[in-house]
Amino acid sequence: MQVAQVPPERIVIVGQSLGTAVTSAVVEHFAEKGMDFAGVVLVAGFTSIPNLLTGYSILGYIPILSPFGTHPALQRLLASYVVDEWPSVTRIANIVRQSKKLRLFIIHSKDDPEIPWSHSEGLFAAAANATTDGGMDTDLFQKMKARSTTAMGDGSFISTWKASSDKIIREEIVGHGRKLPPATFHTRWSLTIYRTQQDLDLCTCCSGCSEGLRYGRWRYPTAMRVGRPMR
Repeated sequence: MQVAQVPPERIVIVGQSLGTAVTSAVVEHFAEKGMDFAGVVLVAGFTSIPNLLTGYSILGYIPILSPFGTHPALQRLLASYVVDEWPSVTRIANIVRQSKKLRLFIIHSKDDPEIPWSHSEGLFAAAANATTDGGMDTDLFQKMKARSTTAMGDGSFISTWKASSDKIIREEIVGHGRKLPPATFHTRWSLTIYRTQQDLDLCTCCSGCSEGLRYGRWRYPTAMRVGRPMR
């Protein structure tokens, strides 16, 4: 930010897959310093490394560590060998509590062969619970989530949790995304950034005014992406 001379309120920071853990850590670090980004996007995230390992399958077919997931003692044994757990679920909750202004987007595909989309459900639940003082039980959370969920067809849906005008958390679960062609993948990426920009009412004009779209002078807010290369 200092080198590029771009303020945090003009930066959308994006993490994909393992990069979502780094993104969560970075955003939490700056939130503790009172700095909020324009938007945070987590694509195919996970709650923590131990939780990810117990449900991990090679190419979605071979659950090599599944026995650990069914026995608490084995889970604790596996966790004891993990040097850094990358607890995104805890960090996301801290980010929500500490941020004065937050636009958090959580995106996942139901047919992700490596990271089950239930992890993004866990991240969304943690973020939503952090907007309340005492938290919510599962039944209350599910009822409130259902009221703000829109079915998009083909198993896809969008859930929006609006704690206030300054704190909005959105979960977008798509039915398919495992083998997207490059053009489709980049289109989805662009639309995600565009929706973030619309929600934030950020200027889209190179000259600094809202007339940019009318004359085709499009410019994204600066996007910092962390994670594996886009396919």
